[in-house]
Order: sequence, then structure tokens, then C-alpha cells
Amino acid sequence: MRAFGQWLVLVLLIALSACRENGPGADASGGKATPSPADGGTSPSGARPADSGPAVSPPPPTFASQVPDLRKQVREASLQSWVKVDDDIPFYRIEAAFDPDFLTYHGRMDLWVKNRSMKPWDKLVFHLYPNFPAISGDLKSLKVTSAASPATPRPGSGQAIDHRTSTIPPTRFELPLAEPLAPGAETTVTLEFSGLVKRFPAPAEGPVGELWSSVSDLLSGGSGDWGLFSYSSGILSLSLWYPVLAVYDEQEGWDIAEPSGIGDFAYFDVADHLVTVHLGDGFELVTSGTLIPNDPNAPSESDSAPTSRAGSGGAPAALTSPDRLPATWTFAAGASREFTVTASKAFETSTATAGSKGTVRIRSVALAGEATTRQLVLDAAVDSFNAYEALFGPYPYTELDVVRTDLRGGVGGVEFPGLVTIAGMLYMDELSESFADMRRTFESRFMKEAVAFVVSHEVAHQWWNAVVGSHCRNHPFVDEALANYSSVLFFERRYGAEAAQRQILFELELPYQLHRFFGGADMPVDQPSDAFLDLVGYSAIVYGKGGMFLKAVRDAIGLEAFSAGLSSYYEKNLFRIATPEILVTTLESSSPRGAQVRELSLRWLAGSHGDEDVGRLDVGEFLPVLLKELDVELDGWVLQTLSEPGFWELIKMADNLVTGKGDPFEGVDSDKILSWAEGVAKKLIFDMLL
Repeated sequence: MRAFGQWLVLVLLIALSACRENGPGADASGGKATPSPADGGTSPSGARPADSGPAVSPPPPTFASQVPDLRKQVREASLQSWVKVDDDIPFYRIEAAFDPDFLTYHGRMDLWVKNRSMKPWDKLVFHLYPNFPAISGDLKSLKVTSAASPATPRPGSGQAIDHRTSTIPPTRFELPLAEPLAPGAETTVTLEFSGLVKRFPAPAEGPVGELWSSVSDLLSGGSGDWGLFSYSSGILSLSLWYPVLAVYDEQEGWDIAEPSGIGDFAYFDVADHLVTVHLGDGFELVTSGTLIPNDPNAPSESDSAPTSRAGSGGAPAALTSPDRLPATWTFAAGASREFTVTASKAFETSTATAGSKGTVRIRSVALAGEATTRQLVLDAAVDSFNAYEALFGPYPYTELDVVRTDLRGGVGGVEFPGLVTIAGMLYMDELSESFADMRRTFESRFMKEAVAFVVSHEVAHQWWNAVVGSHCRNHPFVDEALANYSSVLFFERRYGAEAAQRQILFELELPYQLHRFFGGADMPVDQPSDAFLDLVGYSAIVYGKGGMFLKAVRDAIGLEAFSAGLSSYYEKNLFRIATPEILVTTLESSSPRGAQVRELSLRWLAGSHGDEDVGRLDVGEFLPVLLKELDVELDGWVLQTLSEPGFWELIKMADNLVTGKGDPFEGVDSDKILSWAEGVAKKLIFDMLL
């Protein structure tokens, strides 16, 4: 994720002065039925005994027996040929039908899972992320309607779920197992589910309203609801839309912690996915996976939508009626931590190819009228992709999509495996056309680099999140700080040291300095997400100060050793979960000066020395730099006002009021406000006398 930092407030201010049941042939038990000749089956030679009676058709293959072939199909379609992944990771087969008018959907999910821990499991735990208040408010958007497994009295039939009697929070679903699943044992599960997508009104007044809405969210601390599971501006955004198997930890058991609304919500183990989506004609789908054309496993037209059990909250009848068969797509996503879907009838696409160890298709997808930014985004995606392959290692998937969506809450971008989303507030084509007198600002180097930085940050997450995973709630800096400083390395490699220094100033130092300027506390970098009060503070410490920690490490051991350390970190933790200690130890061992890495980690990750190491904001020095970057010319009175310390103390007081602090003068130097006000009053009186 990339928080579009609080410098956006300054930009707007200055600019305005001058953002199953089982599937076909599957059963829930996962057993493989092989009829014997005595049961009416065939003999090994294929001949049927003379007295065996009428021929009996063999039972259809079970889902468990199909998994090896399906897994091979998924990986051949979506992974590079050099990629090696364990065959014991979970396998999802999902089929879902969506009604784009009512924003309802229902689906069926077959899951093959192996207990890879050292302890037996007495249940399986699934997250129902759309039910988290931070995603959908009070709307309980996802419900498991039936479940079948070896634990159910009638495996294969699917037992209806009565959520009214459950003591388990609606944010997760727990399926008890009749017998504990021993370490190394396998099982299959079939869940049927239904959901309702949250409908967002379009941002008020087009791009201006979207930009202002994002700034307002940042000023109020971030809303937590980023529009990841929503319909807005004709774009269907479906993140975390199905029941997702939770991570099992040897020490802590099943991951059942609920997100705080700050930072990323979920972390998962990798799994293979085969997903069939039914949606109305005219939509273009962009997903985490690769489209499988003419998939032989896709349902036929007579079975084009999942069956729905009466009273289970299935899809509207119109979805399954013969005269309104939805369009069907099937996607493969191998070794993917989740499967995300975006869809719109207004998408337009620009495409390029890259890849040092196999061809990768990179797509930039946006709405009509956003061609200029769409191309800017594509260029940044391709260039940063090439830089990261050279710096860290080859990309394992066959596609990378960068999609414009209606992200909210002050967030500039969000990452998913093989797909990243970019906030519509960054697509300023219409603003540039509509406000000719501000075109220089919208088309300034600063704004173009801001877009490129967000894109390159999200692309870096393909290395630091999608492939090398981390516990993003307990240790968010591991992937976020790495993605932020990777973007700096991209700018340095592509545009030179001066461009990289600008990104350090605006994207690493400034978020921290603004946070401190407005009274936020300095904190150690390695903090869990719920330790932060708002998105601004989270961005300042995790992204800004965390990125500066990695810069300090790079400066200590040199770029060559730093890149070699991250390459080793990437290679050794491919598709695994890495800890802060693994990151520090790997960087430490990459250089003879590794002892400095350990010292720096203690100072930055566990200490509070940001004011000394990053510095405090000097508005008088910073403002001319920002104005030059924005290509903004202000008249003398505005420039003088923005240069006054008393004005910024007044802004601090306004921030206290907006964020609801009990004392509006907390952290405010009221003497500076009075001094500035006195000067303004004297000037007004003098002008009146003249």
C-alpha cells in the first residue's frame, strides 16, 4: 500500500492559491473411489465379468484426485517455467456469479489443504474480510451459506449454516473437523457463499472532488475504508471477496487477529487458484491471475452459474435464467497469496512486455479520457519492473497489471499478487484540461514523479509482499519500507542521483517531518499497525523513517552489497514469510561491514532518534523548493503568508480541531500566531491609511 503523503495538502493549498456444494465431479471427502470388479467395476484388463450384471458407470473423479492436474494447468498458465513451488500449498477452485446491477454475488469454493504444521488441526479457520468494519462499516457483506467436509454428517451434501446461533464473530468462519487433521494429512472442503458489494457514490465533482476527498481523509487521520471492496465510478473492485484460509502459526495457532483499520489488512500463505467468474456482457476483467482461453474445466452454458440452495442467499433468479446467461472467464493464479478482481465497461488498456527470465505482459488499465496518465503509469511500471529484476531477481508471474480504481481514505495505491491498483486522484488528465491556468502544476516534474513513485512503490511490492511475504500487521515496515526505498533505487537507476535525492526529500523525509511538525510522536520503526493512531503517523514512521533506515544501511555497506543482500533475501524467501530478523541478518551477512547493519537496526527499528537522524521541518527552507518543483508562481502577499511561522502554527491549530484533539492549542506556539496576526493587522491599518 502507498499512502499518498500529507504533502498533498500543501500541493492543494498552493494550487488553489494561484485525488458446493462441490464442483462437477467433486466430493467433499476428497477420497478417491476406485470400484472393484466385485462392485461392478472393470477388471485390470478392462473386461467385465460375465456374471456381473448390467454395466455400472464409474463414479466421477473426486476433487482431490483432480488437484494434481489442475495445479499443473494453473502453474503452466500463470508462472514462469523456472519457478519451483511446493506441491503441498493450498489449492482453491472457485466459481462465482456476480450481478452488476444489484452488486450481489454467490459462489462455490473447493479447497484442498494439507496440514504442513507439526500440530494436529481440530478445525479450519477462514477470514471473511468484507465483514470487517474497516472495510464495509456495519454492512456484513460476506456469508458462508453451506459447508461440507469430512467433518459434516453427510459429506458431499453441504450443510446449511445458521449464523444466528454462532458465537464466532462474523469476520471469520470456523469449520470443525470430526477427527483432527494430523500433520502431513490432507483434506478437502467445499464452501458455498454469498456476498453484497458496497456501493460508493462517485467522488463529488469529478477529479477535483476526488482529490479534495483524499486530502480531507488524510487531514482527519484516514478513514480505513479504502474502497477495496466496492463499486464506484463504474469500477467493480473485489479484494478479499471470498472466504480465505487463515495462516496457521506453530506458536500462536490460527491467525484470528482483526485488523485495526491502519495499514494492510491481511497476510496469507501462497496458494494456487483456479477461478471462474460469471459477469454480464461488456465488462473487461483484470485480475490477479492469467486468463485461460477456452478452459476445458469451465462450466458449460447449461451450468453457467453456481447452484444456489433455497434460502441460502444465492444469486437473483435473473442470473441463472436461460435467457440471461452471464459471460464467463476462467483465470489461473499460481503461488498467489490472494485472488483479486477488478471489472469495468469503461476500461482502456495499454500494454508492454518485459522480463529477464521469461516474457511478462505488463498492462496499464484506466478509464476513457485518461490516456496520458495511463501511458505515464505504464512507463513507470515497465521501467521500475526492469530495475527490480536487475537489483533483486526475476519476476515469477507471467503478467503484471496496474489498474486505476477509486481508492479512498488518502491511499495512493494498493498491491496484490500480479496486480496493483492506483488511486483515481492521480489521473489528472481531466484536471489538466479543465484548469488551463494550473496546467503547469498538474504537468510539473513534481506531479509526474509523484505518480511514478506510487506506481514504482506498488510494483516493488511484487517482490516485497507478493513473493517474499511478511506479517504485514505485526511488522509492516518489512515490506512497506522496502517498497519505499526500492522506489528510490529505481529513480537513482533510471533518472540519476539528483532525482533519487528528490524522492528521499519528498517521500521519506517529508512525511516524517510533517508528522512531527503537527505534533505526532517519534516511534521505533518496527511497530505493529495497531500501534498507530492514524494513517499519517503510520506513513511517517513505517514508510518514511523505515525507508530512511534502509538508506542508512545502504550508505553504510554500499549499493553493491545492499543489492546483493536483497537478492539473497529474495531468493531464499521465495513464496515464504520473512521476519525482520531474517531481513536484518541477510543484509548483515552481505558485507564485511555487517556489524554496522546490526547497530543501525537497533537504532532505527527499536529506537526513537528520528529528529536527529531525519531532521525537523524548516518551512522557510522547504517552501521555495516545493514551489519550484510545482512550477508555481505566487504573488508577494501569498508567498509572504506561506513563509510566516505564525501561519503554520495556525494550520497546526486547525489540524488539532479537525482531528478532534481535546486542546486545540496542543503543540501550538500561540505567541507566533499573535505576532503574525499583529503584523497582518498593522499592514491592513497602514494600507487603509494610505
